[in-house]
Amino acid sequence: MKNAVRTALLAAALIASATACNRNKDNADVAALARQLGEMQAELEKAKSSNASAEEIERMKKELDEQKERAERRRERREGGERGNRQRSSETDTTAQTEAPAAAPDASAATATPTAATPPATSGAAASTSTSSAGDFQMTGTVLTKYRGSSKNVTIPNGVTGIAKDAFFKNTNITSVTIPDSVTDIGGGAFYFCTSLTSATIGNGVTRIGSYKDDRSFVYGAFYACSNLASVNIPDSVTSIEEGAFQGTALTSVNIPNANIGNDAFTHCSKLASVTIGNGATSIGTSAFSNCTSLTSVAIGNGVTSIGNYAFTGCPRITSLTIGNRVATIGESVFAVGPDDLAKTGPASITIPASVTSIGRAAFSGRNFTINVDSGNANFSSADGVLYNKNKTTLIQYPQGKTGSFAIPNSVTGIVDFAFGYCAKLTGVTIPNSVTSIGMAAFTGCTSLTSVTIGNSVTGIAGHTFSGCKSLTSVTIPASVTGIGAQAFNECDSLTSVTFQGTISYSEFKQDHPQLPTFPGNLRDRYIEDGSVPGTYTRARGSSDWQRQAQGA
Repeated sequence: MKNAVRTALLAAALIASATACNRNKDNADVAALARQLGEMQAELEKAKSSNASAEEIERMKKELDEQKERAERRRERREGGERGNRQRSSETDTTAQTEAPAAAPDASAATATPTAATPPATSGAAASTSTSSAGDFQMTGTVLTKYRGSSKNVTIPNGVTGIAKDAFFKNTNITSVTIPDSVTDIGGGAFYFCTSLTSATIGNGVTRIGSYKDDRSFVYGAFYACSNLASVNIPDSVTSIEEGAFQGTALTSVNIPNANIGNDAFTHCSKLASVTIGNGATSIGTSAFSNCTSLTSVAIGNGVTSIGNYAFTGCPRITSLTIGNRVATIGESVFAVGPDDLAKTGPASITIPASVTSIGRAAFSGRNFTINVDSGNANFSSADGVLYNKNKTTLIQYPQGKTGSFAIPNSVTGIVDFAFGYCAKLTGVTIPNSVTSIGMAAFTGCTSLTSVTIGNSVTGIAGHTFSGCKSLTSVTIPASVTGIGAQAFNECDSLTSVTFQGTISYSEFKQDHPQLPTFPGNLRDRYIEDGSVPGTYTRARGSSDWQRQAQGA
């Protein structure tokens, strides 16, 4: 719902902006963009409440996020003139202040401007000399509220204790910044969209690298979209890296000794190759490192207890992964990759520590991970790289890189969502009679799967279960099956023979839309027209027309 509210607020802001503006063409464009955002959000919420795959939902989220970015840029262009006028007015006021004798800051003063000889004071004591010229730093007390200088390499004076939100907002001139040990807090949006910034040296006093949300719920992380920021240090003193703090930067490696990592903190850092999280950190937020497409090495320290949903999703190149021995929760789709990234995934061997009590849906979907489980784990086990619950009654994850056919052990009674998803080298699978349930998209995207045997205890085939199994030629639905979910066999292009051994009622034979059929062509309709009774149906490959075969034919 957070995304829905965020989108609604953005749409409302855009419409309000259009109403206030006198340019009719722009008004129409902005209103149309607002309506489109609302429609896209509605489609996403509908997909979440249906049986849409995690990959489809992720694609829709990405498209919505991109549209939001376009909307935000449009809004900022519209407001740019007004902001420029305010800035010029503020600069005039600041110039007037610097022409007057410098006064000691006090609680009633709006700003205090340090000079080169007299940098900001802390509790009345003089601080070290700044290398910047007088008037470059607009201050409120000891907090830097705005940088007014033109230097490319900025050294913030010692004695400054905080960098306020938006202090360097969209300053495209600076290329480096040095933050002294006296600073304890870096506010949200402090260096937002400083696109020329390549390096930041953070002092040993900083405890928070922040973010904030505006009235439209847009997040402004401290270094958000500093697209050329390639080097930054996170000192031991930092305990909190907040939402979107380094989103979209050019960092290549990051070492985080003690900080909890907020949602989206490093998402879309496409050059990030190495992440080391120290023992002082305890949590990794939702999507914290998602879509870091160059990431190869991840080491999670022994202090971390939870890894949030989607934390490393869309990071296909991870080949080295260490999970600390205090992690209890691994969230949904944490390390998942989608079908477009399967070719980029490399092999890796990982160990689930004894501390893990919960693993979310599709946590390792699409990965070529050989999964081992510490023998002391009371909740999970593994065999030949396949992940199960402790007593092997539930199959959780099959490695994407395994080749050939696989016979599911007779101890298994359930196959979870996405368990075999995108195992493109799997050619055959035997589901034993012990299995009663097959989860959503359990075999989706198994493009080399040519044969499947479904045991006679399975009661339902969930949505998308075999969708995209393009090499599957025939399947027998046992009499025990009483329901088939939407798109269960959609895009099974080679499927030419289906045998129903039992009866599936119209209401339990799901179909979202004629263009998204449960089976290719008109099989569902033909089966229902024929009374939903046992029988075999065949078609010529490529044909949409299925025909019931005469009994004994």
